[in-house]
Amino acid sequence: MANKERYIEPTGQQKAGWHKGDDMGSFTRRLPTAWEMFLKEEGLPVFKGVGIRDSRELPRADWARVGGKGSYIQLLGTNNATGMFIVEVPGRGALKPQRHMYEERYLVLEGRGSTEVWRTNGGAKSTFEWQPWSCFSIPLNANFQIINASSGPAILLGVNTAPRAINVYQHPRFIFANDFEFENRFGGDLEEYWKPGEEFEPQPVRGRAMISTNLIPDASMTYLPLDNNRGPGHRWVAPNMAGNTEIQGWIAEYPQRALRQSPCSRCWRRPRLHARQGLLNHLAARHRRSNALGGRQGRLRQAAGV
Repeated sequence: MANKERYIEPTGQQKAGWHKGDDMGSFTRRLPTAWEMFLKEEGLPVFKGVGIRDSRELPRADWARVGGKGSYIQLLGTNNATGMFIVEVPGRGALKPQRHMYEERYLVLEGRGSTEVWRTNGGAKSTFEWQPWSCFSIPLNANFQIINASSGPAILLGVNTAPRAINVYQHPRFIFANDFEFENRFGGDLEEYWKPGEEFEPQPVRGRAMISTNLIPDASMTYLPLDNNRGPGHRWVAPNMAGNTEIQGWIAEYPQRALRQSPCSRCWRRPRLHARQGLLNHLAARHRRSNALGGRQGRLRQAAGV
């Protein structure tokens, strides 16, 4: 309280507010948000830009809070709204157990392993396995641990709503050490919880294809219903995962003809997998595959996280 500034009312015709001088206009101060201060405290590299050619090439540093190594990604228009990061799990190793009061989704870029998920107040651990291009979502505030079964590092791309939660609550213990359990998101028969969904249904609002599943074993090869909204032959589905309300997303496949007609067609000279975890139409990450997509020549797949 000793450093608290005392407000002084203006006199005469003066206007209240910050001013550079008697004859200068007013200005506002841009204060760092709680999320921006949190990023700085994490001590990781932060990539800022419109898009990334290959997010696996980003420099990574030791991640004390999570374990392994990581790097944050801040795409244009996502700051203080959506968190993105790359995390590297050491070969035959694991990240630290975690839980947090924000939604989170992962896309596996390299490696094979498993994730254990459990409740705080007892109960057996539920486990599922993942491989390259698996997509899964962690239930809100559930305990989980990511384990790498590969001899080499596993690399995962994550997207979450951490900026919004941290900016609202501004209390680390509430976000990272909260015992509250969301039984409506992580309850029922946990043996069936990680079973990939098979039934498609219309989205409640837009009526396009949706599938309720908490795990997609291979987003690059999963079946996509015909959509045609981006041209004839366009396929699209929105995964409804772990009861999320803020993190939405979609997986789409574009015919080559539709790709050539796209304003961004110059970016794609041949079919390749594009993993997108971002907002609006900003490219979040572009990942090249060394092997062609078998049986899917002339198509482009996109996986969206938000």
